[in-house]
Amino acid sequence: MDKFDLEKALAGEKVVNKKGEVAGKVVDFGDFDDGYSLRVLIGGEVGEFTRAGTYFSNDDVSDKDLFMAPKKLSGFVNVYRDVSPSYHNTKIQANTTDNWPTAHRVALIDLSQFEQGHGL
Repeated sequence: MDKFDLEKALAGEKVVNKKGEVAGKVVDFGDFDDGYSLRVLIGGEVGEFTRAGTYFSNDDVSDKDLFMAPKKLSGFVNVYRDVSPSYHNTKIQANTTDNWPTAHRVALIDLSQFEQGHGL
């Protein structure tokens, strides 16, 4: 998961907590004296968070801390034995645009089953 980004969260990008629960709208009420200016509906409750997306204002870590949700990948990768892999936007392109015949291809990987930051 990517580090919480207040600007992106306020613009509507998807936010999750450390447990993977999806947050509702993030609302910033400005600078409060106690530092907890964000309100977020998550896990059926409205939580109070710092502008950094943390549940605690000190360095303690919580399962409730906020992160930017991983983005779904898209596209296809041709994998060959002796040649570097090649990326394509569509399956049709992956099957027709490389100079190497598909018979030499070891694998065609559909990236849509993966999210950013998660390895194959």
